[in-house]
Amino acid sequence: LSPGSTGLITYTSTARVLYSMSATGFLPKRIVALNKRGVPWIAIIINFVVGMLFFFPFSGWETITSFFAALNALNYGLGIIAMPVLCYLIDKKTHLYQHVIGLAAIFCAMAFIYFTGWSDVWLLVTGSFAALVLYISYCFITKRHEKNSLHNVLWLCVMLICSLVISYFSHKLLTSFVCSTPNCGAIFI
Repeated sequence: LSPGSTGLITYTSTARVLYSMSATGFLPKRIVALNKRGVPWIAIIINFVVGMLFFFPFSGWETITSFFAALNALNYGLGIIAMPVLCYLIDKKTHLYQHVIGLAAIFCAMAFIYFTGWSDVWLLVTGSFAALVLYISYCFITKRHEKNSLHNVLWLCVMLICSLVISYFSHKLLTSFVCSTPNCGAIFI
C-alpha cells in the first residue's frame, strides 16, 4: 500500500512540475495541454515513459528505492541552497545564517548520498549529467540561455563529480581493505 501511494503521489506531482516548467518556458509549450478535467495529460504520458525507463538499470525494488532516496536527498539539498537567493531577491541583502543553513543542508545531503553506496551514486551522477546536458541543449536550441545562469551550473557539476570520486574511492577502500563483500559498508552506517 505504501509504495503504491508514494508512487501515485510522485507520479502526479512530477506531472505538475513538468506542467509548470512548460508554462514558464523551460520546456516545450505542448506539455501545458490539459484535458477537460484539468489534468496535464501530456506530462503524465512523459512521466509514464520516463518511469518505465527507470526499470532497466535496476535489478529490483530495493535498488529502485535506494536510488530514489539518494535522488530525494540531492533534490532537498539543492532546494535549500536556493534559500539565500530567494531571500536576497526579497530584501536585497544576504545574511550569514542563510549561508550556514545552505552549507549545512548540502553537507547533510551529500553525506546521505555518500552512504547510499557506489551502486546508486554512479547512477545518480550519470542521470544528473544526462539531464544537465539535455537542459543546456534545450536552452541553446531555444536561445533561452544566459551567460550567468549557465555559469551557475558549474558548481553543480563540481559537486556531482566530487560525490562520484569520493564514493568510488571509499567503495574501493572499504571492499579491498575491510571486507570482501561489496555491501559491507552498511556495517559502518
